[in-house]
Amino acid sequence: MRDFMSFGGGVQSTVLVLLVMEEHPDLMRAMGGGLPEAFLFADTGDEPGEVYTHVAVMRERIIEAGFDFETVSAGHLSKHVIDRASEGLK
Repeated sequence: MRDFMSFGGGVQSTVLVLLVMEEHPDLMRAMGGGLPEAFLFADTGDEPGEVYTHVAVMRERIIEAGFDFETVSAGHLSKHVIDRASEGLK
């Protein structure tokens, strides 16, 4: 089984990625000395364009640092929520 770390594309996730890549001692202690093998971006399909640009840049940096990067998506979350809400109104 692989160890994943969530990457949301925001400030906190970006800082965590950078700390992992430099194997920061405080982070290593907090993680019990282990590092994730991969970062996982759960794409809602509804992020602003700037987020997707940032995620693409970070994806390349993460891969260059020797980690895997995976994106998972089930389409646009907003559409799913609206569709489900509409079904409930019938």
